[in-house]
Amino acid sequence: PSRKALAKEFSPLLGREIDPMTEITTGVGAYESLYAAISAFVNEGDEAIVIEPHFDCYAGDMALCGGKLVRVPLRPIGDGRQAKNWVLDREEFEASFTERTKVLITTTPHNPVGKIFTTAELEYIGSVCAKHNVIIISDEVYERVVFDNNQHVRIGSLPGMW
Repeated sequence: PSRKALAKEFSPLLGREIDPMTEITTGVGAYESLYAAISAFVNEGDEAIVIEPHFDCYAGDMALCGGKLVRVPLRPIGDGRQAKNWVLDREEFEASFTERTKVLITTTPHNPVGKIFTTAELEYIGSVCAKHNVIIISDEVYERVVFDNNQHVRIGSLPGMW
């Protein structure tokens, strides 16, 4: 029943019908669910790019899989007290991809800086991942914690990202 309820809630948010039996997995909590997603795609020697700062469990999950975590930081442009001013350095981001990169792990809205990726930023991230055939694991635990007329965009709702 919970998978059907999740499919009903998230199908309109992602702009497509989600099959509850083949496209939804539930877990006991974030750690278990994230580990299941990461371990499904990462084998020994593989790499995952993570946008930092990041949730502490990503490093442990990668270690359990025998993979390497490649960190790409958000950097403040101008006033770092404003969440919107934290951005990816595009050259640094693109240079982090190798033939061993299997997964990108990101969070939006981002904790702790509060960064909410714009549609344009997510399209860019998605295009780089598509170019390198990299799976995106988008941790959107804070999707409902959005203020000041900002809008949370689910990367899975963008064309070619499901």
